[in-house]
Parts: sequence; structure tokens; C-alpha cells
Amino acid sequence: HDLYLQRYCRTGHKKMIGKQRELEARKKDGSLFPCTIGLTEVHHMGSRKFVGFIKDVTVQKSLLIAEAERQASDNLLHNILPEHIAHRLKQDPSHIADHYDNTTILFADIVGFTDKTSRMSPHDIVSMLNDLFSRFDYLVGRYDLNKVKTIGDCYMATSIPSDELEHDGCARVCRFALDLLQAVKAFNDSGPRHGHVSLRVGIATGQVVAGVLGTKRFLFDM
Repeated sequence: HDLYLQRYCRTGHKKMIGKQRELEARKKDGSLFPCTIGLTEVHHMGSRKFVGFIKDVTVQKSLLIAEAERQASDNLLHNILPEHIAHRLKQDPSHIADHYDNTTILFADIVGFTDKTSRMSPHDIVSMLNDLFSRFDYLVGRYDLNKVKTIGDCYMATSIPSDELEHDGCARVCRFALDLLQAVKAFNDSGPRHGHVSLRVGIATGQVVAGVLGTKRFLFDM
């Protein structure tokens, strides 16, 4: 306003000059729209002029929102599927099936799970499995493996798809298995409420066919 401009001309102290502010404005029809407003100083032929402007940023806002939603969707898909499988699914969602000549798969489950959990509440069962499987998930990332799925207390992970590292897939899965046992030991050392657990681990190596199954809640299975 006028008092601000008079003070600025007198002191040279900038508070708003050259800055922009984002807010909502109202159109003649009463609808609101996002905009930026600003004030700048222009020197022209020895005179000083102050120019105020307003810019409708509806399109830019819409693009930012769309990009944020796309990124959130991509992050969710990558959390469900291996990264390059997720990329292929976005390119062609009709059919993904691959054959792998040399694959290592690990299965792990809790010994005596049914008997143990028969004396536990549903909340405690989920809490225990979430604690254990979160530890396992961390190790999957460390060894660049892929978690396939969990069914009840069963945890399944594999060395594929990871073509550039397939030559040492078996070794990585074996090291992963040893670390699973250490993770269970750390869980037991934490004093779990319903007592210690024991883990049974099996590893298989050979040919496998893997692909994305179904059209809802995608699963990369083998």
C-alpha cells in the first residue's frame, strides 16, 4: 500500500519488493483459484515505477498434484513388485512371465506356530509376526533379494529377478538365511512377551517360471 511504498522510498528497506506470495483469489463467479501475487520495482528512463502482478497458477498446481499422485502410485507399485517388473507392468500390463534357469528360493517358518499362537490374541500374533518379518525385510534389502510373499508364518524370498547378480544368487540367499537365524536370536534376546521362537529354513535351487498373477493386488509369484 501507499505507506509501505513511501517508507521504502525513504529508507530503501525491502520487505515485500521482489517477493511473491501464494494465496487463493476469488473470481467474479465466486469460485476460488490459486495464484501468486508480487510487487517489483522497475527503473525506466530515470524514473522508478512499482508494478504489482497476479498470476493464476491453477495449471501448475494441477501438474504438481498429478506428479505427486503418480509418484505415490509408483512408490506403492515398487513396494509390491520388483522394480524392473513394476516398470514392465506399467508398459504392458497384459502378460508378464519369465523363465529362469538358475534360481534360489528360501522358505522360512516358525516351528510350532499353530500350537504357540492358539494361546495368543490376534493382536499379539500380528505384532509378533510384524516384528520378525520387519527384521527379515531389512535383510532382504541388504542382500539385494526379493521378498515374494508371506503366508501366515511362512516367509518366502528369492534371488530373482536380479540378472546382473544371478551368478551369486545362491550364496546371497545362504548368507541371508544365516542372518535370519541371527535376527531370530536378537528377537528372542529382546524378551518377547509370549516366549522364544524357533525358525525353520529351507533353500531350493533350480529352474523356475515366475510372473505377475491376477489383475488386482498384483503378486510376483513363482
